[in-house]
Amino acid sequence: MFKVRGSAATNLGTSDQYAYCGTFSQLKPLITDNSDHIKRVVITHKYIGQLRFDVDTCQLRMGYTFNYNGNAVDIPEGTNFYMEEIFIL
Repeated sequence: MFKVRGSAATNLGTSDQYAYCGTFSQLKPLITDNSDHIKRVVITHKYIGQLRFDVDTCQLRMGYTFNYNGNAVDIPEGTNFYMEEIFIL
């Protein structure tokens, strides 16, 4: 389970790319599925996007965000978020 919580310190250019959340190198020996894992997640009450775990780099990233009108948007500075997502590695 990954927990991503905090406040965006700057504008996150996530409308068409990913923002770095963290690296979890200690998981590398546990990975049994060698494909990247991508989940659609509710980031806040205003934003939906992807949470992506890259099995090669063991990086967790958040991106390709849009609002509930379906428009691609960046996550603005000061946005608070709290996500708990489970990935089967």
